[in-house]
Amino acid sequence: MTFQEFQSRMKIGTVFGDGVRAYVLESVSAELVTLRGTPEGKRQTSGSTIGSRRMIPTEIFLDLFSAIVSGKISVKDVNRKYRRDRGLRPLFEELGLDHDPFLLGYDSTIEKVLHFLSTGEQGTLALEPISQLWSDSGVGYTLPKPFLLLAGISGTGKTWWVLEREVSGKGNVKVIPVRPDWHEPSDLLGYVSRISNPSRYVSSTGFPSFLVAAWRECWSVSATLAPVRDSLPSMTPFWVCLDEMNLAPVEQYFADYLSVLERRTWSESGYCCPPLLGFDADADLVRQGLGLEAKDPLWLAFVQAGGIPLPPNLVVVGTVNMDETTHGFSRKVLDRALTVEFDAVDFSKYGGTPLDGVPPTELPWIGLSAYTDANTLPADPSTKEAVLSLLESWNAILDQTAFRIAYRTINESLLIAASLEGEHEAGTLDWVVMTKLLPRLEGDEEKLLAPRKGAEVEQSFLDRLEIDWQSRFGDSWQASRTCRKLQFMKNRLTHSGFTSFWP
Repeated sequence: MTFQEFQSRMKIGTVFGDGVRAYVLESVSAELVTLRGTPEGKRQTSGSTIGSRRMIPTEIFLDLFSAIVSGKISVKDVNRKYRRDRGLRPLFEELGLDHDPFLLGYDSTIEKVLHFLSTGEQGTLALEPISQLWSDSGVGYTLPKPFLLLAGISGTGKTWWVLEREVSGKGNVKVIPVRPDWHEPSDLLGYVSRISNPSRYVSSTGFPSFLVAAWRECWSVSATLAPVRDSLPSMTPFWVCLDEMNLAPVEQYFADYLSVLERRTWSESGYCCPPLLGFDADADLVRQGLGLEAKDPLWLAFVQAGGIPLPPNLVVVGTVNMDETTHGFSRKVLDRALTVEFDAVDFSKYGGTPLDGVPPTELPWIGLSAYTDANTLPADPSTKEAVLSLLESWNAILDQTAFRIAYRTINESLLIAASLEGEHEAGTLDWVVMTKLLPRLEGDEEKLLAPRKGAEVEQSFLDRLEIDWQSRFGDSWQASRTCRKLQFMKNRLTHSGFTSFWP
């Protein structure tokens, strides 16, 4: 089969499989086939593939389909479990194909597509346009905050997850390695050097140029720095990854971003954000450093705004490792971010034993949200009540401690709940606890009120939270990430006298 024949068969919007393991075809190019989990499955169970993206080299499908046609293999030979049960060699090795064996972790998806190609079935076409599949009611499954912290041990795919967000031809992903000597915002945003003659604007990270590229994408959709909400879904998200973010003190070099992030607003009149990179007398030096023309309409808009604001389509992702070479996070940072843990290691990606228990983290959010105030969003009354009750209980249990939450966390927890509209209640609570609450909790036995011999205290804060959450999660408790993480934190406190969320 030639690529042209393959492309003609693969219609955008075709759904492969059904139920919770269905994938819809998002795009086809000579390099990559991109599929994404369908939203219908997510509403049935928390273990579905909603939003999980599969980017598989087109050449794999062409090579394997050729092997099927020539009789070397059958479609079921693609399945790793089928091969393992029969003592067969890894598929690519048997066929002498020079493809990354990691991609066989997508064997069930590849098998579905090859079955479709081999049988001549028409496949199921999505009932909704592809652009609408993951944005129910305009807000469902959209990222509630454009600042993520990806936690986990080294090598779990945090940076790779960001790289997978790339859209061909858009240049919408940038990885910036953080240096341990960064201590002020100019290390990231650049500065005007007076030493050289003439003076010039210097940026070693490329972050300001990436801001301009993100705004250029916004400008192509709506030529204004104040686009309206309805224009946001048409903008390509731009992802910047601060790799090893906490090698330097985040509160210092990222201070300007943390401040401006909280001053973004969306209203009926459009998006509004103060400048992240401000300039006045040095405006022309900054323009030259960024390679912009003086009469560029986008540059003129920046000048009128007094600088370059945060683009509404920009998502900042920090990858985090905690060891003796890194810095911790203050609650100032944790309050402003969504923390997501990448901790599951699935050996089946390399032909080993499939992962049991809690599945690898699949973020349910894939789009951009045009909301910063939870009060402006319609919310399911019972879910909102459950989230507020959870937060009130947290503050009651942790009364008179620094772990209590305030308005920002309440607002963002409700934004999370609204973004997961259609998710079952326990699943929503699991995401709220894991992204906004547990990352705040750390300390020694005294700080966490752990019981000691001869003391009157019988339960630590962790014990009291566990009792409260068990009743709220119900039958979903044992299968939740919250349960597993809380047990990890309790065991660490018992054995070392100190605990935290971070591995």
